[in-house]
Amino acid sequence: MSEWDNLYDRDVFCPFYKGTERDRTIKCEGPYDRTVVRMTLNGKRRFDAHRHAYCNSRECEKCRIYQCVMKKYEEE
Repeated sequence: MSEWDNLYDRDVFCPFYKGTERDRTIKCEGPYDRTVVRMTLNGKRRFDAHRHAYCNSRECEKCRIYQCVMKKYEEE
């Protein structure tokens, strides 16, 4: 099974996206080396809305997790 076997993973644009868990949790690269952030949203509708607005969109730069992770790379 590959990293991209999940149905949600096929349209991802965000470079920090790492996958999903249980239809409500989005996993992203963390702001520190070798870390992962898990964001569990309250309900399937919010989960889908977040993925559509940030994970699967060029608007990913507006996501707070994206902004935190980018700071890690700007400081290097």
